[in-house]
Amino acid sequence: MAESLKEIIKQFGEKLTEDIKKAIPVATGQTRDSVNIEYTKTGFIIRGGEQIGAIIDGRKPSQNGKKPGQLKPMILEWIKAKRIRPRESSMTEETLAFLISRSIHEKGYPGKGNIFAKVITDSRINSLTQSLLNFETIAIQSKVIKEFKFK
Repeated sequence: MAESLKEIIKQFGEKLTEDIKKAIPVATGQTRDSVNIEYTKTGFIIRGGEQIGAIIDGRKPSQNGKKPGQLKPMILEWIKAKRIRPRESSMTEETLAFLISRSIHEKGYPGKGNIFAKVITDSRINSLTQSLLNFETIAIQSKVIKEFKFK
């Protein structure tokens, strides 16, 4: 059993962070690696890269249809990580990345939905709540016993 409330929270946070990382689809691992936990006085915060929002919610088309930026290099990295080869032998990976990024800019893409639904569950939260209640119950019982004096 954990020795303190902080330890209960820490163990819960570490396991939750680990499971959140496992739920993220992996190509290069950068998105998964962006997830980290930060402990506060009252608990913890799990943070991740903004690309996680795009995985979950998708991406709307860019305004004006096309927008230069960092999408093409990210798509190229994804193509290389997934070892995707263009169907046409004359097409390069760079061209494929351009075409995919242009399509995303023009049409957007749907997200995968709540990829954490199997990780952040009511039963998991209830388990944490029960652990905290059990710890506090034992602490209160110990205090009562110390205060009780035999005559």
